[in-house]
Amino acid sequence: MMNQIDRPLRADDKVRFKQYWDNFQLQKAQVPEGTPIDLLFPNNPAIADTLRGYGIYTIQQLANLTAHAVDSVGMGGQEYVNKAKKYLEAATSGKEVVKMQEDMRRMARELERAEANNATLKQQVDALIVQMRKGSGVDAATNTMVAGDDKGIDPLVERINATQATNTAPELAKYKKK
Repeated sequence: MMNQIDRPLRADDKVRFKQYWDNFQLQKAQVPEGTPIDLLFPNNPAIADTLRGYGIYTIQQLANLTAHAVDSVGMGGQEYVNKAKKYLEAATSGKEVVKMQEDMRRMARELERAEANNATLKQQVDALIVQMRKGSGVDAATNTMVAGDDKGIDPLVERINATQATNTAPELAKYKKK
């Protein structure tokens, strides 16, 4: 029923196939890795027991049976193989959905971090603006120019003078009308 390799034991086999060697020493069945066959037939454990009797322990093994192996299983063998293939297809498509959900969760966490970072930066910029406006003639609360202070200095005129070159009085005199 199964393709078996019969050859003498080599020294490196105990290391290469440690799990299988340990199972052999303990006289346990050699079960390959994969999804247990019991998950495919939860309501009919007798089918899973029958398949284990043929050496089929996983859904992956059942899905990959050859035509000869399907005939060996007997009546219903092809149905079992088809059911195993459908199960694996559903599991594979579900994997993509799970991956997409994980990606969405990761992106949501990154967005939250970016928003928190943005809020921190906004607070820092606001604090710098308030600090910069102190003594500049701008009311920090209302963001408007103060008309003047007790020294008689107009902040608007001071700001204009600070940003634009102005002509001095002797230069202006030559433009006066006579």
